[in-house]
Amino acid sequence: MIRMNRLALLTMGAVALSACGSDSPTNGNVKSPGTVSISLDNSSGTALSLAPRSATLMQGFGILLQARVLDANGQPIASARPTWRSTNTAVFTVGALPDSGLLIDNNRAAVAAVGQGTALAIATYENLADTTTITVVPRTGGNGGGGTPPPPRAQQFDLTLRVVGLVVTTASTPGDSGTRTLQALPGSSVTLTLLPSTQGDSVATGVTPVTTPTVFGTATTDANGVARFTAVPAMRYRIAVQAPAASGWISQTQDASPPYWGAITREVMLRK
Repeated sequence: MIRMNRLALLTMGAVALSACGSDSPTNGNVKSPGTVSISLDNSSGTALSLAPRSATLMQGFGILLQARVLDANGQPIASARPTWRSTNTAVFTVGALPDSGLLIDNNRAAVAAVGQGTALAIATYENLADTTTITVVPRTGGNGGGGTPPPPRAQQFDLTLRVVGLVVTTASTPGDSGTRTLQALPGSSVTLTLLPSTQGDSVATGVTPVTTPTVFGTATTDANGVARFTAVPAMRYRIAVQAPAASGWISQTQDASPPYWGAITREVMLRK
C-alpha cells in the first residue's frame, strides 16, 4: 500500500480497520481519513489467477476493483470518492463505475486488459493510496484460451449476510455534523428470494432457472447482526431486510446477479 504517513493492512474481501489519526472533521461532516484499501472482485470469473493484491487477466478481459476509505476510527467514509489510474494504460485501463448508492457498490472501478505486461492500479484519496498489481497475458485460441481457464461456475453458493445500521452521532463543535459509525442489528428478518435471469446473466450448467420470484428461505440475524443461507442455487437473487418492529430502521431490498464463487459475504446497511 502507498501511504504518505502510515501503513495499512489489506485483507481479501475486507478492509483493515485502523484507529490512528486526527479527530478533526473532513469537509465538516466526517473524521479525517485513515486508510484506503483495494479489494478485487472476480465474480465474472475472468481472472486466470487471483491474490489479495494481484490478478492475472487475458487480453481483452476485465475485472472489478473496489476501494474502501476509512476514517481515523476505522469507519467507512461514505462520501469519500477516490480517484483511479493505471501506471501503464498500454497494459490496462481503469475507470470508476457509477455509484448505486449501496455501500457494497461504493467506489468500484472496472479494469480492461489491453496489452501484455504488468502495471499497477492505484486508488487515491487525499494523501492516501493503495495499489493492486494487474498482469495481462496474450489471448490465444478460438475460445480465448491460453493459460489456465477460470474454474467452472459454482452451481450453488453459501451466503453470509451482515445487517448493520448507520449511526450519525450528534455534532460536538460548531460546523461539525458529527461522525458516522455502523452498529450490528440483531433480530432483523432476512428473506432470500431467487429471481428469473435477466439479459447478461450467466447461469451455471445444471442449474434450472426460476421463471417467477421464488422464496428460498428466511432467517433472523444473530447477536452480531449475521444471517446465513447455505446451498443456494447460483442464480439472480434478492435480499429483503426488515429490522425489528418499532426500531426505527428503514427496511431495504437488494438484487444481485448470479455469483461465481461458492461462498459470498455481503453487508446490508439500514438507515433511520
